[in-house]
Amino acid sequence: MTLYFYETYCNNFVVDKKHIENGECHNPNGPAHEQWDEITHNKTLEKYYINDRPHRIGAPAVIKWDTDGIKNIEFYYINGGAHNENGPAVISYNNSGNILYKSYYIDDYKVTEEEYYQKYPNAAGNPEGIKNLVEDICSKCGDKDDYLSPHKNTGKLVCYKCCV
Repeated sequence: MTLYFYETYCNNFVVDKKHIENGECHNPNGPAHEQWDEITHNKTLEKYYINDRPHRIGAPAVIKWDTDGIKNIEFYYINGGAHNENGPAVISYNNSGNILYKSYYIDDYKVTEEEYYQKYPNAAGNPEGIKNLVEDICSKCGDKDDYLSPHKNTGKLVCYKCCV
């Protein structure tokens, strides 16, 4: 195992820091890549990587802030794929901290908000009226299946045999 810590300095201040293990961006104990603004010294980027893939369970794997330290955007990834079981996987914010945009992903497939909350009814932010089906039902064939995935072309939740 070869472990390196790369730091880039500007006026004796760290502006870029990377954890590299065996040639890959990797840190199982915290951020693998961080950046700070040269002038304000505010953090502008934080990335959590395992084996060169964005990965963090239960929190965003990539977070970006503007130079004033205001959070712009969060990305949730598991094993390199966009995924969040507790809400949207991509969230962008305005300068007041209000959400401008959010999108939902299950196993790196973009799904609608309704499809997402049907799959994860107990996730934070579930609007009224979106309830989980008693059992997961394939949108194509109607079969009951506990492991539905978004169809590669339509994005609708389908069972394994309808996935292709």
